[in-house]
Amino acid sequence: MSQESGIVMYHRTTAENARLILSEGFQDSTEFFQNTPTWKGVWLSAEPRKEADEVIVKVTLDLDEQELAQWEWTGEGKESREWLIPANIVNQRATCKLVDHSDHSTVAA
Repeated sequence: MSQESGIVMYHRTTAENARLILSEGFQDSTEFFQNTPTWKGVWLSAEPRKEADEVIVKVTLDLDEQELAQWEWTGEGKESREWLIPANIVNQRATCKLVDHSDHSTVAA
């Protein structure tokens, strides 16, 4: 069994979107400000938090903290660290697995 290496992050989504991510990869989401597309990327967080009816995708990125710094969203009042990383970077540099939120372990496929 090979051991994962890299920075572990989490992406919350619907079960249907998680299946698409695992089979086809991430797609950029677009954030809008005053009806103008402003930011594009994949939202990832340091903590595996989810809302009802969501699932968690564990994303292990082959990047270091210095490389990640350019995509980190900082600010007061944040509950955990968050990043908005371009989908092409995540798809090229990450491995992804569906996570069982109750124990944060990977669910067998």
